[in-house]
Amino acid sequence: MSDAVFGDRMIVDPEAEYLRLRLLGEPGWGGSNFPTRRAGWANSIVYLNEADAIPRPPARLLELGCGNGMVSALFAERGYDIDGVDLSSVAVAWAREQFAEKSLQGRFQCGNVSAMPFFPAKTFDLVIDGNCLHCLLDEARGLCLAEVRRVLKANGTFVVSTMCGEPKTDILKRNFDPAKRQLLERGQPYRTLKPVNELTREIHEAGFQITHQILGEGRLWDHAVIVCRMKP
Repeated sequence: MSDAVFGDRMIVDPEAEYLRLRLLGEPGWGGSNFPTRRAGWANSIVYLNEADAIPRPPARLLELGCGNGMVSALFAERGYDIDGVDLSSVAVAWAREQFAEKSLQGRFQCGNVSAMPFFPAKTFDLVIDGNCLHCLLDEARGLCLAEVRRVLKANGTFVVSTMCGEPKTDILKRNFDPAKRQLLERGQPYRTLKPVNELTREIHEAGFQITHQILGEGRLWDHAVIVCRMKP
């Protein structure tokens, strides 16, 4: 899962959106914006490897909110051992098909990233937030971060890729709860949008220490990539 607004159209139901994209023959989340999203992730992976910020392949990797496997495929092509989790059954089936078509190895399943009993403790060398954390609200965020700590190996790495900052368009500003830092659709919250200092505090309080941080400016909001490890 990723950006919640395409133009002025709010995306609240990922299952319905993935089905719509499949029926239209789009390559994945974002539709016509998919190539830009893919290129951005590819550049980020190159940077993270060159900065020695993440484990090298064949490290075992879990992607949270894997969607149709775009990010996982970029890592799999580099030799990582892939698992992915997403709430959308359409997305998970699509990811499996994509990997089969490309002869890539990966395991994908439907599940809630805030409760992943299907993974044993200390399983993964690397956990990637595939633009998923900003889709979580309230206590689900803390539960997810606790699950990441549980499934990461002691020397593992967690990469957060998330919306941040302030809403920048009029429609987003009108549909924003500044107290809870949540974007709204018809009065219902559907995305969390925190400033970077609140994000880093949340990550620290969940038991992680930050090693690298990248902040990018966007038209709708800003975006942060935060690399962290578990505190000793």
